[in-house]
Amino acid sequence: MKIKSHYLPVLLFWRDVEIFDIPTAPTIDKKDEKVINRFFTKGQPLPWATDNPERLSPDDNYTWVHTVFIGVAKKKRWAEIVLKTVAPNKSLSMDELERISKNGWLAAFTVDEAGRPIAESLMPASFALGVARLQQGKGLDGINEDIDKAIRDFDERRQVTEKQPDNEEQCAGDTSEFQNESQAKAIDWTALQEESDMALAQLGLSADTFSCRLLVGSVKRFKKTKELKQDGDNDYLNSFYLNDLDRLIDMTLSGKAFGPALATYLNGQIDNSKRLDVLGDHAAMNACLSPEKLPAGRWPAKSSHHLMLAQQAVVSEIV
Repeated sequence: MKIKSHYLPVLLFWRDVEIFDIPTAPTIDKKDEKVINRFFTKGQPLPWATDNPERLSPDDNYTWVHTVFIGVAKKKRWAEIVLKTVAPNKSLSMDELERISKNGWLAAFTVDEAGRPIAESLMPASFALGVARLQQGKGLDGINEDIDKAIRDFDERRQVTEKQPDNEEQCAGDTSEFQNESQAKAIDWTALQEESDMALAQLGLSADTFSCRLLVGSVKRFKKTKELKQDGDNDYLNSFYLNDLDRLIDMTLSGKAFGPALATYLNGQIDNSKRLDVLGDHAAMNACLSPEKLPAGRWPAKSSHHLMLAQQAVVSEIV
């Protein structure tokens, strides 16, 4: 299908919105002995430190994996910094500020039970890289390359290596216990301060001008789990769409065709006569929630993370 000229600005806008999405830090009020999220102040014993009387120690069957979130602050504060860079003459209204909740973070990485960083576990927040690019007078193309470079630089800075399997049997085996064979040193407060200072510096900030906190999410894992980079409950990722959107932008610029489904989705012509306002039209809402339209399956998420009523109505209508 021929690519239309209006696709490019749509894709660029979509990508930019994804870049400036501020990732959410884990909440502290979780009551789960296998998932412990805590704030730490400088000098406080870290959960993997051997001199910590409350150290989270492994046993014969389980180990602990810790995700360190650097630059944790209210999302409102990060949103103001983004807006100051993107649109310096504008400010957020009180209503807009009230709608921004929870904490965001600048970078996150994972360490093992001994506090040693796991290879390729660093994830810099894309919004911070986007702000840094704009402050330097650059465009937003190449954010994914910036993310990859940040990961490589972190691993080199912290001397993180990953032992390769000695033979094909080790590669194929799925029951061997995970072992972090990296020679990296355990992360201590000196390293944490260095990483925090670097994360703030890319935005032209410092610990003296912008206060933020450090949060550690500790997850108890079965030792035979081979991948220990991150627990799925934590919002530890940038947008899943960044790579795909860059690829689609490249396709647009090179004149390659999209499939019919994507082309239809991006088509600027919308038939509003077929739209249903499930929030304003109660009859439309009831029709969407009719038992006759109830899907056979459920939304692919934890049962505790169920859909809201309006979301369920939309899903039932689409399915």
